[in-house]
Amino acid sequence: MGIDEVPRSEERRKGELRGYVRRSGDAIQPAEFEDVSEGGCCIRGDFRIGEMLVATIPTLGTVEAQVRWSIGGRSGLKILAVHQAEGK
Repeated sequence: MGIDEVPRSEERRKGELRGYVRRSGDAIQPAEFEDVSEGGCCIRGDFRIGEMLVATIPTLGTVEAQVRWSIGGRSGLKILAVHQAEGK
């Protein structure tokens, strides 16, 4: 069974989404996200396992996430919190 065949508890949005990411103490920078779900996603780039990020993802909004894996220029994020937009 390949990784794409593993059953998922949440529906994932296939394809690339362009958004933004901020690492601790760094400026906001453009980012590319893939396989986005409410529980996590893949981000292009090399990040440290355990690193905490704030990301803006078009389908979810602004989220706090932790890097769970990183290999070959891609990293997996677990979404820990979703920030609600002001006024909602």
